[in-house]
Amino acid sequence: MVKKIDRETMVVGAGAGIGVIQTVLMKEYVDSEFGPIPYISDFIPDPWARWSTFGNIVLGGVAFGLTTFTNLVKNYDVNKFFQIYGMTTLIGGIMNGIFPGPTLGYKATRTAALVAPRTTVTRVAPQTPTGIPATRVLA
Repeated sequence: MVKKIDRETMVVGAGAGIGVIQTVLMKEYVDSEFGPIPYISDFIPDPWARWSTFGNIVLGGVAFGLTTFTNLVKNYDVNKFFQIYGMTTLIGGIMNGIFPGPTLGYKATRTAALVAPRTTVTRVAPQTPTGIPATRVLA
């Protein structure tokens, strides 16, 4: 017998899922495309002035604060969705600041790996302790 998922579980799962997806996409694509936030990066150190960190903290804080501390959203399901979305995005932004990872995103590192110059290996003749190249006598 299959048990149906209740409405609140679906709303909470959707809010958390969208918050996680936004956090990952902003870290992977927006950070590598746009770099640090202009004007804000002058006052805030690097990992905290990125779009994935500062932007997610602001968006998550606004969504969570408006739905938790005001009666702006009357519908219970929409209110619950934005609460969970805000919490997830806020925590994702804080985690991006604590664990910033590489400064280049996926696309930038992939491109750098594809266009990296090839290295060549050259053989050097072995040297004797006096510095004269050693010769081999083949019998």
